[in-house]
Amino acid sequence: MERRGWAAGRHILLLDWINDMVSQLLIAWSLMAVCVAIHAIGIASAGGWLQRSAISPPRLWHWTWLFILLAAWIILLHLVEITVWGTFYVWQRAMPDLAGGLYFSAVTYTTTGYGDLVLPNDWRLVGG
Repeated sequence: MERRGWAAGRHILLLDWINDMVSQLLIAWSLMAVCVAIHAIGIASAGGWLQRSAISPPRLWHWTWLFILLAAWIILLHLVEITVWGTFYVWQRAMPDLAGGLYFSAVTYTTTGYGDLVLPNDWRLVGG
C-alpha cells in the first residue's frame, strides 16, 4: 500500500514537470512569434523603401548609402527583438534588472553564451 502512494506521488511530480515544460515552450514560442512578426514587418517596410529607391537612376553612392541604411535598419530590428526577450526576463523576475535582462538576451540571441548570467532553473528552457 505504501508503495502505491509513492508511485502516485512520483506520477504527480512527473505531470507537474511536463506541465511546466509545456508552459515554458508555449511562452518561448509566443516570444519567438512576436520576434518573427517584428522582423517580417520590418523587412516588408524595407522592401517598400528599396522599390521606391529603384526608381532613381543607378548611382554607386546612392546604392551604397541605401545598403548602409538597410543594414542599420536590420540591426535595429534585431535590437528590438533582443529588447522583447530582455524585458520579458525582467517582467518574470528571471533577471534582476533591465540591464541584466538585455545583456543576457543579447548574449543568448547572438549565441555567444558567456555564462556569466544564467536564468533560474524554472526559466532555463525559455532561454534555450
